[in-house]
Amino acid sequence: MTHQQIYDIIRYSIELPTFLGPIHRTMLIFTLVASILVALIFKNAKDRTVRIFLMSVWVLVFIMQIYRQITYSVVIVDGVLGLEYQFAHLPLQVCSVQLYAIPFVALLKNGRLRDSFIALMCIWSFFGGLGVSIYPGTLFDEVLGLTLQSLIHHSIQVILGVMLAIRYCHRMNKHYFFGGFILFMIYFAIAMVANITIHDFIVQTGRDDSINMFFLSPYEESFLPILETIRQATSHTVMVLTYMAGFTFLAVVIYKLQYRLTENRRQRLALNPID
Repeated sequence: MTHQQIYDIIRYSIELPTFLGPIHRTMLIFTLVASILVALIFKNAKDRTVRIFLMSVWVLVFIMQIYRQITYSVVIVDGVLGLEYQFAHLPLQVCSVQLYAIPFVALLKNGRLRDSFIALMCIWSFFGGLGVSIYPGTLFDEVLGLTLQSLIHHSIQVILGVMLAIRYCHRMNKHYFFGGFILFMIYFAIAMVANITIHDFIVQTGRDDSINMFFLSPYEESFLPILETIRQATSHTVMVLTYMAGFTFLAVVIYKLQYRLTENRRQRLALNPID
């Protein structure tokens, strides 16, 4: 098999999928059905069983992410296959949270720190996955594998968010929410630093690349038109603060909804704890 044939297999292409096209509709149905089934299966499962399931899912997420990074980085020059890493696809977006959070939820002992990572998954990761699953935007790619990886990845965010919110609803309290908020802000700060430091590296090395984590880089246009409008009318700082305020408001709304919807279950678990 030649290098060109390997390249063509890795980057096997199809017609660009469309919003609410067959692939998108199929994944929406899959996400809905899987969220219900997984939540029902694990809502009363032993903590150890949930942890094993989470690590199994993480292995899948990790393997798919490796595939994603290789596929975006693979190049062929004069018939020779090579890799040129693309920082534009660095996994530091909102939707990459689960890649780092799942192992902590699966491996940490029960306590406030684990609760904070559960909140991070149930609120921030869940919202990111839900938003992209409903409206993929530029998620679709002509490379079939990349489109499937992205859709499955975001579906898993929703599925795990629903399952964890139901299974561990009795752990919801102010420490749970604020712990998740602090973790998200740390992750956010890392992404913002990466936007600046890696941009400088790209410029210094003359690479044909870019980085725009959270779509909030001071050197790139924001993917979200409303944020780009705010930046042009004010400043990059105001745009970032607006993003943070909006995302925090949505996080509070999601937490309140999850808290309200699981109220009866929390009362039952108070009488018959499963942990």
